[in-house]
Amino acid sequence: MISEIYILLWLLIAIGIGYAFKQYGELQHAQGITDAIHMHYRKELEYKITKDKFGKEHLQVKINGG
Repeated sequence: MISEIYILLWLLIAIGIGYAFKQYGELQHAQGITDAIHMHYRKELEYKITKDKFGKEHLQVKINGG
């Protein structure tokens, strides 16, 4: 009886930790996107389209002053 309670408790703790990490990652992604948008509007980013040896286009982003 007691071992089942401990297993259930640890399972709930593990689920809570996993959920917290997921939410933290989503928050960091949203903040990064917001920073990139602000840098774009302040003209702090330079964009350059390049092609690799297979002809596929890639976007290179350079941060001015960085």
